Amino acid sequence: MEHAMNVLYRNRSEVLEAGKNGGRAAWEALMVSCPEITQTMSFNTFRINLVGFTVLMALVHADQALEQDAKVTEKDEAGEMPKSFQGWTVQRSKKDGFVRLYKSFSGKVKCLYIGKSWDEIKASTKISKVKV
Repeated sequence: MEHAMNVLYRNRSEVLEAGKNGGRAAWEALMVSCPEITQTMSFNTFRINLVGFTVLMALVHADQALEQDAKVTEKDEAGEMPKSFQGWTVQRSKKDGFVRLYKSFSGKVKCLYIGKSWDEIKASTKISKVKV
């Protein structure tokens, strides 16, 4: 016999939609749309596993949303930012998402803050003001 969570996962879209109605109403809706679930488990097994399953699916959805946000912050709205600019290394911080320029002078690293998005004009202006 197949594990209850496997059956719930395989029919996740129907289960999550029916699960919005609550325990007994969800069970009755699934009796019509997914008879496989009702043949695999009893109502009590379904009721107990439904809570854990919905929490698990919410965590998976939240994790996917975080990954998508990370991909969006890596790309600038105007396109990809360069890896280097006028001899300076361009980096976007993973911690705060800000763009900074780095360059070493006499063994010491200088850092220039550019902002949330890559701006070539702002970078050129800040580079011209650096005293070596």
